[in-house]
Amino acid sequence: MTPSDPRAWAEQWAADWNRRDAAAVLAHFTGDAVFTSPRAAAVTGNGRVEGKPAIAAYWASALASVQSIHFVIDYVLTDAARLAILYTAAIDGKSIRVAEIFTFNQSGLICEGEVLHGAMLS
Repeated sequence: MTPSDPRAWAEQWAADWNRRDAAAVLAHFTGDAVFTSPRAAAVTGNGRVEGKPAIAAYWASALASVQSIHFVIDYVLTDAARLAILYTAAIDGKSIRVAEIFTFNQSGLICEGEVLHGAMLS
């Protein structure tokens, strides 16, 4: 079940990342969540990260490797169980278009997440 106000949820998600508060983002995930990212392979050796502790470790390592991060939400798309956030990510002065797709369980927690990186903008 997706959040009742998807845009507000996405804006809070971006604000949490902009504060580098991965714990706040992770609070929305189930304990056995799976997160898929092409960039995870560079950090963890695998593009598929399984379980909340492993996701936390991946994000901590990824955040430690960047000086600045700022997400701006462009679009939010939803259906009954999924929410997609399309945003511009400015990381260490370079901008890129990104899409993240989350699948929510009946309790409103994320059980699956996937990130797709688009073209560099600057």
